[in-house]
Amino acid sequence: MFLRDEVQNYAKDNFSKILDQMDSVARGRVLGGIAEIMAAEMTGGTFVDADGYDYDHPVFGKVEVKSTSDIQTGGTLRIQSLLSKKDKCDYIHIIDMNSGRSFMISHDVFFNEMDLIENGNVLRWSASYNETDNIRKLNTKIMLENEYPR
Repeated sequence: MFLRDEVQNYAKDNFSKILDQMDSVARGRVLGGIAEIMAAEMTGGTFVDADGYDYDHPVFGKVEVKSTSDIQTGGTLRIQSLLSKKDKCDYIHIIDMNSGRSFMISHDVFFNEMDLIENGNVLRWSASYNETDNIRKLNTKIMLENEYPR
């Protein structure tokens, strides 16, 4: 009844129901883990889940994937747990599951030019990409300059 194969088959048959019943943290972890593997495959990289990055890419090198699926109060999108990636990857691949957009930002631009908050551990940007607001303009501008694929 609870063998690994049985649990996986149940999950496959009931995935949407399972996600809907999870709390936002658990749902984010599941979707984020799937997005990491998808990103590696879709960009031609190799998923490795190493310390500080998620996939190796023939052009971008060591790439860390960060994803978001919830618009925060105030109209921002947010990724976190960034400091553990500093100096361990070449690019940060940000995936916005709300709009389907993604962004490939070099490590140096990400950590040196973006306005990171909470001691450098969190990035916020406009959920409307400044089409209807002026929220986090610098971060949103850098994101849009690095949309991937272009």
